[in-house]
Amino acid sequence: MRELQLNFMLNKTTVRWLQMLNTFERERTCSIASLANKLDVTQRTISSDIKELKTYLQEAAEFSLVANGYHFRETNPKKYLSQKKELVAEEGMYQIVEAIFHGEFCSVEEWAQRLYVSESTMRRYLNTASVTLRKYHVEWILQPVNLSGSEANIRKFFKDFYYESDVTPHTLLPPKELIALVSDVFSEIPAELVNTGVSPSDFYYSLYIAIKRYQLGKTVQIPQSLAKIIETHEAFAVMNDLAPKIEALYRVRLPQQEIMWLYLVTVMKRTLTEPEKEQQFVASFGLYPELEELSQRFVQEWGISFQEPQRVKTMIHAFFLSKKINEQLAPVLNHLLTEVKNEAQKHRSAAYQRNLAFMKQHQAILGIKQEYLVDICAALTLYSEAIRELYAQKVRRIALIIEGDLYACHTIRARFLRYVGNDHLVFFPKINELTTDYLKGNAIDLVVTNYSEYLSEFILSTDYLLLKAIPDYQDWQRVIEKIDPQLGQALNAPTA
Repeated sequence: MRELQLNFMLNKTTVRWLQMLNTFERERTCSIASLANKLDVTQRTISSDIKELKTYLQEAAEFSLVANGYHFRETNPKKYLSQKKELVAEEGMYQIVEAIFHGEFCSVEEWAQRLYVSESTMRRYLNTASVTLRKYHVEWILQPVNLSGSEANIRKFFKDFYYESDVTPHTLLPPKELIALVSDVFSEIPAELVNTGVSPSDFYYSLYIAIKRYQLGKTVQIPQSLAKIIETHEAFAVMNDLAPKIEALYRVRLPQQEIMWLYLVTVMKRTLTEPEKEQQFVASFGLYPELEELSQRFVQEWGISFQEPQRVKTMIHAFFLSKKINEQLAPVLNHLLTEVKNEAQKHRSAAYQRNLAFMKQHQAILGIKQEYLVDICAALTLYSEAIRELYAQKVRRIALIIEGDLYACHTIRARFLRYVGNDHLVFFPKINELTTDYLKGNAIDLVVTNYSEYLSEFILSTDYLLLKAIPDYQDWQRVIEKIDPQLGQALNAPTA
């Protein structure tokens, strides 16, 4: 459960249970002392909570007592997720947010009656949630209860609450008929016009929120400078085709400003695997030429040798450009959830700190507000590390020397090629080739074998990995860690 969702929960015991389950899901084994310290409660409270969770989840998960605490395991993952969702089924603040989304407004007194609490308690609940709303520059209106603030900020809050967060019984899903409508309109779009890294559901949510908010008379404003640019985009013309179909389905005609908003928030989600589209994106907006030199400087200071550095520079350029356009459109669009920022700050801390120093040094050129500097730095860290993993991985030259039963050897070789062969060069030395000259001649930089006798002096000059006669799970994990240390670390590290 995301922190955003937890901050809108009234039942503190449920919040604590979900925080405990989040921790168990990440770490699997936890001590009572560490949980008590993390959640700022007594060890007696944690022991009582675990006892109650064992009863509640008895058909879906188990908590086994071990030397250093409890070990957690889902015995029925599907039922576990269902029961976890049910924990928030009666959460009152979720009902309030859902009602506001649908344009159903009640007074504080009415909500207090519906949720069986006093009016003063209801006001206290709303006041507690307002701390989170302020991160979006959104506030409560109390008579009736509603959200107040820039329409772009309110839409961003709804998007994070319903799409970026975990699914609950209160999660609003885009209607199937809307998804079918989009699929029908976009089915004939040439692939070259789809210039965005946005996922399907991400787009459906943006469209659904726009429709619902416009039905309530709420509109967004697009800077004229951006409107003039995207009017010339062929892909925007295609998106305009949605308007009459939406009108037929929802009896509301989205004006061009709304379609422009939808188009911009969609194309600001950039790709990872299509550098040529990043070039098209930069060229199609033609804004902030100073970002080209800045992107070049970032790649140079990165200190990594890429096979195609120009492509990488263009991808970083597109990233910076998308964030600057977000800033112009609505700064809150650069806001990230806490868990996403933690992923960069905790698990990629060296890269994050380097990027933060770079952004602070060049903040005047970037023109990014201090408020969202950390969010953009976290996004830059995750994106640049993804680029590094995809485009800068060193191609290893590996000699695989496997001994033993013929068919067991075939199995090992096949598995090795499947896991490694697509990204690295794998050599299979024949009887007459197992020599130092062969290793040097083929520039072998890693020898992988299951036969210790080969680790003689003529091989010791080359890096090596010794496996068991029949490699087990741990051996294959070591292969991954040896060949791609960052991937191995990611597979072993707990998530944020």
